[in-house]
Amino acid sequence: MERILKAFKDLYVGEKPFKAHAAWMLLMLIPALIGGFGAWLDKETPKETLVFLLPIIILLLCVAIVPAFMLAGFGIEFYRLRLGGKTGIPKITFDLFNKGLQVFPLGFVWCFYYFLTMVLFLFLPIGALVGVGIASNGDTATVILLILLGIVLGTVYFVGVMVLSPFLNYVFIQFSKDYKNKAEYFNPFIIFIYMKQAFKSTMLVMLKMILASFAVNMAAQMVSMIFVVLALAFSAIAAVSAPTEAAAETAAMSPIVVLLALPFTTIASLIQTYATAVATCAASDMYVEVYKNEIEPMQNRF
Repeated sequence: MERILKAFKDLYVGEKPFKAHAAWMLLMLIPALIGGFGAWLDKETPKETLVFLLPIIILLLCVAIVPAFMLAGFGIEFYRLRLGGKTGIPKITFDLFNKGLQVFPLGFVWCFYYFLTMVLFLFLPIGALVGVGIASNGDTATVILLILLGIVLGTVYFVGVMVLSPFLNYVFIQFSKDYKNKAEYFNPFIIFIYMKQAFKSTMLVMLKMILASFAVNMAAQMVSMIFVVLALAFSAIAAVSAPTEAAAETAAMSPIVVLLALPFTTIASLIQTYATAVATCAASDMYVEVYKNEIEPMQNRF
C-alpha cells in the first residue's frame, strides 16, 4: 500500500506541480469535449440535434489528432523520466507531438496484434458457434450448450488479455530509452520473454493497481456526477417548460440545451479522463520499477 501511495504522490512533486498538471489536463480538453458532446448521442437523440452535433464531433476528432499524439509522447516521456529516477510528470511542450509520432508505428502494430487476436480467438470461434446453432435448427439443448461455450470462450479470452497486457509496458519502456523502433519490439513473442523474467512481480502490480484505479475512478465518478446532474438540470428545465408533453423530449435534447449543458458534461468527462490518466501513470511508475529490478539486469547479462 505504501508503494502505491508513493507512486501517486510522486506525480505531484517537482517544480510548480499544479501548473504542470493543469497543462497536462489541457491536452485532455478536446477528448473531454468529444466525450461531453458524445454524452448526448443515443438512439433517442432528435434529428435536429444530431445534425448539430455530428459535424462538431467530426471536427473535434480531426483536431484531437494533435493532443492524441502529444499524450502518446507524454506516456513515453513518463517512462523515460522514471527510468532516470526522476519524479513528477514530463513537461508539456510541442516536442511531445514529435515523440508521439516516433512511437506511433510501435503502438499501431501492437493495436493490430490485439485486433488480430480478437478476430482469431474470439470473433471467429463465436461465429462458428453461431453457425452451429443455426445448423441445429434451434435445438434448445444445443443452443444452451453453445451459449455456455461462448461465455466460457469470452471469459478465457478477456482473462488472457488482462494477464498479457501489463507486459506490453516493458516494450514501450525499452523503446523510451532511445526512441528507436527495433525489430525485437515488434515481435509479439517478446511478451512471453518478459513473462518469464518478471511474471509474479508484474501480476502483483497489476492486481494492486486494479484496486487502486477502482478507488480513484470511483472518487472521480462521485465528483463528476455533480456536474452530470447540473447538466441534466438544463434538460429537466427545458422539458418542464415545453408547451406539450410530446414536445418535452425534443426540448430536453435541443441544440441550445446541449450548448448550455456542455461545460458541465465536459468537466465531468475531463475529471474521469484525468483520474484514469493519473492511475495509469502511477501503474507505469511501478512497472518501470519492476523493469529496472528484474528485466533490465537479465538483459545486461547478455
